[in-house]
Amino acid sequence: MFSFGERSNALVLVALILTALFAFWSITFQPVKAQSAPPIPAYVFYDLNYVASNLRGLNGSMIATRGLTKFLGSIYMYEDFWLQDEINQSARVPVVVRFAGLPVPGNDSLVQVQGTVAFSSLEGGFFYLNASSVKEVKNVILIGWDGVQRNHLFELLNNGSLPNLQSLINDGTIANITVSDHRTDTKSGWTQILTGYRWWRTGVYNNAYWFHSIPLGYTIPERVERYFGENKVITAHITGKLGHMEVQDGTGTTANGSYTHEAIYSNLQSQVDICNAGDRNATVVGSIALQFLGNHSKSHFFAFIHFSDPDSAGHNTASGGENSALYENAIIRCDNWTGRILNRLNALNISQNTLVYVTADHGFDENGTSHNYAPFITLATNDKRVMRNGDEVDVAPTIYYGLGMWDNAFEPALDGYPLQISLPAGVGERRLAILADTTQPPKPTITSPVAGVNVFGPAIVTFNASDKNLKTVLLLVNNTFKADGPWIWQQNETVRVNGAYSWHTIDLPAGKYVITVLAFDEHGAANGPAMSTVTVNVATIPEMPTGLAAFAILIFATFLLVVVKRKHI
Repeated sequence: MFSFGERSNALVLVALILTALFAFWSITFQPVKAQSAPPIPAYVFYDLNYVASNLRGLNGSMIATRGLTKFLGSIYMYEDFWLQDEINQSARVPVVVRFAGLPVPGNDSLVQVQGTVAFSSLEGGFFYLNASSVKEVKNVILIGWDGVQRNHLFELLNNGSLPNLQSLINDGTIANITVSDHRTDTKSGWTQILTGYRWWRTGVYNNAYWFHSIPLGYTIPERVERYFGENKVITAHITGKLGHMEVQDGTGTTANGSYTHEAIYSNLQSQVDICNAGDRNATVVGSIALQFLGNHSKSHFFAFIHFSDPDSAGHNTASGGENSALYENAIIRCDNWTGRILNRLNALNISQNTLVYVTADHGFDENGTSHNYAPFITLATNDKRVMRNGDEVDVAPTIYYGLGMWDNAFEPALDGYPLQISLPAGVGERRLAILADTTQPPKPTITSPVAGVNVFGPAIVTFNASDKNLKTVLLLVNNTFKADGPWIWQQNETVRVNGAYSWHTIDLPAGKYVITVLAFDEHGAANGPAMSTVTVNVATIPEMPTGLAAFAILIFATFLLVVVKRKHI
């Protein structure tokens, strides 16, 4: 037998030999690597005010900057236009686009220019920006008319009751929008409009079924801040409703949430420049919006302005409802304040640089006081590029297109497509097929554990579900969201899913627990979730009496002592 020291020396020797062989192989048998192209130099963004003051130091640098197009008399007679800082109008830089064959932007348009700072010796010498790209940048205002039914809106447009919305449409267009995947209500509607995701990505299916706040970074204002730079754009979230649009956990409807107490916009306050939410009518919200424009007209901005009046009037069971004068007057009030916003843009001379989109989160049941199934809404805009009708999930991509952000890589990828472009092949047909499915999904089957069983430690929950257009399956315990996968999916004519989840119960107090499985299809606006539940008992291991525990420890110690002694005999 080898001693411990001899075995250790042998192991060290083997390790040294293996190390030497690996080093020899690495030197002698290096694989051939493909040669990659050198990286393309990146443009560095600078404020135009800084560029104008540091042209000599930036000479030869590849830069990006943003400003207003101006055509000014110049002694150089060489530049194609001047770029003027939005705030400091004395900060100006001459720009040349002719060498790149780029079109000259219109006067006073807000543009982002990429190029190289260069020097010309003509006419005494001067620095200029030799542009390689010029992209027009727009401010965007998204105005929400909460709960405006499509048919009622067109009735008011046709009888001339909405002159300001009509003026906006005359400058652009109006598109029909349909809600498909989620219930037609406030929480899910504005969540989808402000993110561009189907509900199973955000966790917000309706006013009752929401499972957590919108994930950090998913909303339009958050992405705008990140894309343009938090010091280079102003973002605002101004709402006329707190219920179902809370920004603080545990407030309003979140205090009594069945599945979570997280506010859907709880991440927003720390991410946007102005977050002003409250229960108030259009007069209050509109006044705040006008103040915002006056304060930030010289900045690049995105603003969400939300009017709650139509929804409040529609729910009024005493004198309101979809066909009431109260409801109509609320819509007309939204039109009035939208007109004031448009007039303020004109007065501030920024209307040509601002795109306005007006939409609703849901409609109203015909002649009713609720919106159980009210998926038909609109989007009106002065954006002339809007060319088709769409799904509510297309609204956020439309906003991104208007902001010039659609070429950006979104993570995760958005579920919608801009209304300014055609849908990819097959998407439109798929959407129509989903809307035609009005059959409730079958109830899922929970195969384990069985009802009434006692469980302790890791308990494996297994289930299966199926439907023609099954999309997501959620597992909850005592109304607390646990998992939405990964499950095993099989897709033929019917989509089938098998799920297994390890539920750890060791640290849970003893008692009854309800396991719930929810199955959702893709037409959630019409088809609610199918639900199955089982109730089980979480048990605890009986505590061992102190004297018995001491005796057991003594027996175990004696056993170990006998084993050790036998090894030495």
